[in-house]
Amino acid sequence: MAHRWYVVHAYSGFEKSVAQALRDKTAVCGVGLTLGDYPEKSALQLSVEAYQLALDDAGLDFGDIDAIVCASGSFEQAIPCTAVFIQQAMGHAKSGVPSFDINSTCLSFLVALDTMSCAVAAGRYRRVLIVSPHFPPVNAPDHQRVRTSLPHY
Repeated sequence: MAHRWYVVHAYSGFEKSVAQALRDKTAVCGVGLTLGDYPEKSALQLSVEAYQLALDDAGLDFGDIDAIVCASGSFEQAIPCTAVFIQQAMGHAKSGVPSFDINSTCLSFLVALDTMSCAVAAGRYRRVLIVSPHFPPVNAPDHQRVRTSLPHY
């Protein structure tokens, strides 16, 4: 299996505990869906599929998940957050599982990974699903909507 490299921000003095949490308590499950490859599907539909593929890849079901995070610089709409729409589309709107967005422009995934790895290390959550879709502008023509989408979920 090829190594994948990630950059994780950790505050001074916490590097070892963050690294340990990433080694012991986190699994990166391989999912890669590209909006350009599926022009008939919305970013929300692909997000739901990515979540299900990640669960399948990890051998988990929704009941094993402690939180849902949508990390993106763009969103379906401002309120409620996109993670709520994903949770609802997965059929788990009333599950009680916290779902929220982390929006930090193009750094959203890294900020979500760092934030949630700290929450896992602190014992707040055990398993977290993070998806990082890009929602093209709704007023863009179809060909621009595909071209402006980011390459991975």
